[in-house]
Amino acid sequence: MRWSSRRLRPYSTCGAPSCRIAHLRRLGLVLEYPGKGARVAYQEDTIDLWYLALVLTHLRLDPVLGVEIIKANQVQLRRIFALARQARRPEDHIIMMLDFSVPLNQLPQISYRSAGQSMPWQDFSTAFDLSSHLMVLAEALDSHQK
Repeated sequence: MRWSSRRLRPYSTCGAPSCRIAHLRRLGLVLEYPGKGARVAYQEDTIDLWYLALVLTHLRLDPVLGVEIIKANQVQLRRIFALARQARRPEDHIIMMLDFSVPLNQLPQISYRSAGQSMPWQDFSTAFDLSSHLMVLAEALDSHQK
């Protein structure tokens, strides 16, 4: 095994985002699986789910738990993503919240509010601006396609 001298980590055969997405696919986040070397055109909602799973892992949430949360809330998440994409003004941005104050045998609850609404910060554990995240994702995808 070769090691990178800069980061003191082993060289990998795939990049970190690709490996994370492959792990999410193995966990059953997305059912579309083209096979080795085959190309597939993913739908926008599939990309949204992957992106949310990557954001949750970036927030230090276990990928297995993140996939369980996403699978259990897919219908609600599609509605939240649609609202987040429509937000143009900062006060209309959608803030997604995860409440971890539930018992350990239950999944954290997902909720959302617009940035202009008052938020009781003590009522949830994790919050992030989903609209801003989706704007960055859209810019990245647009620049990648050019």
